[in-house]
Amino acid sequence: MVTDALGQLFSERLAGLEPDVLGLVSTAALLGYRFEARLAASCAGLSRHGARRAFERARSLGLVVREARVPAAYRFRHALVQVAVRDGLSPECRRLHHARIAAVLEALPDAPCRTEQLAHHWLAAGDAAKAALYCERAAQDALRLGALGDAAAWRARVS
Repeated sequence: MVTDALGQLFSERLAGLEPDVLGLVSTAALLGYRFEARLAASCAGLSRHGARRAFERARSLGLVVREARVPAAYRFRHALVQVAVRDGLSPECRRLHHARIAAVLEALPDAPCRTEQLAHHWLAAGDAAKAALYCERAAQDALRLGALGDAAAWRARVS
């Protein structure tokens, strides 16, 4: 949870960002504390050049850092930065970002390995049909692993 004062500080800092940098950071905040650079850029609708520039700007502002051991990954400088960016999004903006993330994930060749991510993002996007589909797939994946509690939790999300 971010305090109101800290949230206001981040809100003011983010308000001055260029649209592509703000889009990238907002998308990344919904992907998680650690995120894949290409995935974040694709979900934000950035070209390779635009993504490179946006990442450099976000790094120079101290919002994100490059992961040392994972060449194509970044993380937020601090978890509070991620939370402040995520919580600063309007509900409609958040829903639209989640829908875009889910659509991009769904088109990836490794989409069958991302059922939990897909379920999460379709739920947050408010697409009940797709959320139900991926929650059921996540539940089936959990059952195959013997994780009965997880399977029940995925099924309960769309009940």
